Amino acid sequence: MEAMNGSPIPLPMNEDASPVSAAAAASATPSKSDSSLKQKYSDSNSNDASSTTSSTISRRRQSMMLVSKDARAHWKSLPAEWQLEKEFVLHALRQSPTLPEKADFERRLPQRLRFDKDIVLAFCHRPDFVQLYDERHLFVPGCWTHDREIMLAYCQKIPRSLQECSEELCDSEEIVHAAVKVAGMELQYASMRLQEDKETVKLACKSHGGALGFCPPGPTRQELVQDRHFMLNTVLANPGGGAMWKLLPPCMEEDIELLLMALRHGLHFRDVPKALMNLDFLTLAIRANSKLYLELSKSWREQECLSKEALVSESSDAEIHAKALEECPQLRRNRAVILQIARGGSKDLLQEIVSANDFQYQDDLEVMKIAIQQNSKFFDYASARLQQMPEIILVSITPQTAWNTIKNVSWTIQRMHPEIPVRAVELSVARNLRYMPSHIPEDLWSTSRDLGIAWIRRGGQILDAIEQQLRRDKPMGLEVAKHNWAEFYKVGKVLLKDRQFMLRALKQDGRVIRFAHSDLIQDMDVLMSAVAYHPQPSTLSTTFAGIYNLEELKRHVETKLQLHSTFLLDFLRGIAISPQPNVAPNLRSQLPMLDRGVETSEAFKRLICDYLGVPIGQQLRLLRQAFANMKRQNLVDGTPTASTANNE
Repeated sequence: MEAMNGSPIPLPMNEDASPVSAAAAASATPSKSDSSLKQKYSDSNSNDASSTTSSTISRRRQSMMLVSKDARAHWKSLPAEWQLEKEFVLHALRQSPTLPEKADFERRLPQRLRFDKDIVLAFCHRPDFVQLYDERHLFVPGCWTHDREIMLAYCQKIPRSLQECSEELCDSEEIVHAAVKVAGMELQYASMRLQEDKETVKLACKSHGGALGFCPPGPTRQELVQDRHFMLNTVLANPGGGAMWKLLPPCMEEDIELLLMALRHGLHFRDVPKALMNLDFLTLAIRANSKLYLELSKSWREQECLSKEALVSESSDAEIHAKALEECPQLRRNRAVILQIARGGSKDLLQEIVSANDFQYQDDLEVMKIAIQQNSKFFDYASARLQQMPEIILVSITPQTAWNTIKNVSWTIQRMHPEIPVRAVELSVARNLRYMPSHIPEDLWSTSRDLGIAWIRRGGQILDAIEQQLRRDKPMGLEVAKHNWAEFYKVGKVLLKDRQFMLRALKQDGRVIRFAHSDLIQDMDVLMSAVAYHPQPSTLSTTFAGIYNLEELKRHVETKLQLHSTFLLDFLRGIAISPQPNVAPNLRSQLPMLDRGVETSEAFKRLICDYLGVPIGQQLRLLRQAFANMKRQNLVDGTPTASTANNE
C-alpha cells in the first residue's frame, strides 16, 4: 500500500515478528489527513448501504401493496427471489382477492413452502377456497392429516375431507361435526363411537337423509327410526333420505304421509308394498314427484288421470311430457297441460301443439302470452284480437323481432301505448335502429319523453322532433352528454350557458366542453371538470384546442394542489405542535394558539381555509383527478408537467 503522498506505508508487525525501528514505526503511523480520508470513505460506504437498504425496503413495501390489491396482475413483476419468499406468498393469499396462475404460483414453490402450515392454512381461510380446491386440486398434504387445525379447516369447507384424517381425528367430535355439517354422508368415515352417537347422527341427517344408513344397527338407530317426527321432518325430508323408509319398523310402513315424503326424495315404487299401489295413492305419489310416472307400468301410464297429473306437475320435464302424451295423446288439447308445457317444456313440442290444426287456444290471452314468452314466433299463431293487445305485443318484442313487430303495429296503437315503441327501441339490434323512425309516428317522438330517452341511450342521431323537447329538458340533455356527446350542441344556447347544468353534463363526458358558452370557458371549475371527467386523457390537447391554453390550466391545477399541501403540512402541523417552554415567547410560533378544542379549532381551520381558497373535499378530488388525467396526456405527448419534472 502507498500513502496519499506516494511514500510506502510499512505494515505493522505482530508480537511474534521482529521489533520495528522508531523511524519505521513513525512512518507507519497514519497522518491526520489519511485518517480523515478513511473516515469519509467509511461514511460514504455507510450512507450508500443505508440508501440501498432504504430503497429496497421502500420497494418491498410498494410491491406488497400491489400484491395485496391484485396478486394475479403483479406477481410476475416481482423479482424471482421474492416470489419464493414466505412473506410475499402469505401476503398474496391473505390480502389479494385474486391469485396468480397455478403455474406461476404454487407449482414454483419449493416443498418447504408448499407444505408449510401457515401457507396451507392461508389457502384454507380464503373465501374462495372451495373454488380454488376444485380448480387447483389443493388436496390435503399427507404430512398434515394428523394436524387438528388444518384438517378442521378442510372439513369445514371440503366434502370427503374426513376420510383423509388420521384415526385419532376421526374420533374427534369437533372434526366430525364440522364434516357432517358440510356433507352428511361424511358420517361413514367417522369412528364407530361417533357413528353410534345420537347427536352426531342427527346432525348428519340434517344435510343428507341417507346418512342414517351409516348408523350401525343397535339402540341408537332403533330409537331414531321410531321417532316419527325426526323421520318425517329430517331424514325423509332431505335429499337422499327416501331410501331410509326401508329402515322403518313394520308398524310405520303403512303411514301414507311418511311414504309420500320418502317417494318425493328418492324411494322407488318397487319398494312400496303392493297393497298400497292403487289409483288414489299413485295420484298422490306422482303429485309429490312427477318422475315416478316413468317407473309405472304401461297399464298404469295409460290411465289419463295419472298422465295428466304427471303433465301438470311443476316438477315435470320434457321427458315426462313426451312419455305421457305418447300414452295419452288426447291430453294435447287440455288447457292445463298446454300451459305447463309452455312454462317449462320442450319448445319443439310446444311448436307441434300450437301449430296443429286442432289447436283451439289462439284467442286465450294466458296461453298465448306464456307461449310467446317462450318463443316470439308464436305471435303469428295468436288471434287478430290478441295481436292488437299491448300485453301480447310487448312480450313478442325481442332483439331479433323488434323491427318486424313495430312495422306491423298500427300508429293508433302506438300512440295509445307508447311503451310499445319504447321497448322496440330499447331491444332492437343496432343494425335495425336506423329504420325505426320511419315506423313510429313523428308526433310521438316529440311528445313521448321515454321514447326520446330510449333513442338517445341507444346512441341514435338526435332527430328534429326530439331536439324540440331536448332544449327544455335538462335530464334528457344529460343523457345526450353521456351517450352521444358529439351532438350535445343540440341542447340549445340556454342550457349551454347554464353553469350548473354544464357542470353536471361534464361529469357525464368532459368532451362536451367544446360546446360550452364562451362565458363559461374562463370558469376554472368548469375547465377542471372537463379535464377530470375526460374519458380519453390522451386527446385532451385536441379537445381544448382553440378553447383554452392547456398549459396555463396545468399550472393552475398544480398551484392549487401545492396550496393544499402547504396548508396541510405546514399550517395544520404548526397548530398541532406543542409550545416549547425553553424558547423565548417572542420566538415561539403563534399557531398553537388556534388549538382551542376540537369544535373551535375545526371552525378556525375551515374559516382560514375558505379565506385562502384552499381546495378541500369534492374540489380537491376534482383537482387530483384532473392532474392525473393531465399526467396521462403528458405521457402520450412526451411533455412532463412541472410537478413531474421537479419529482424527477
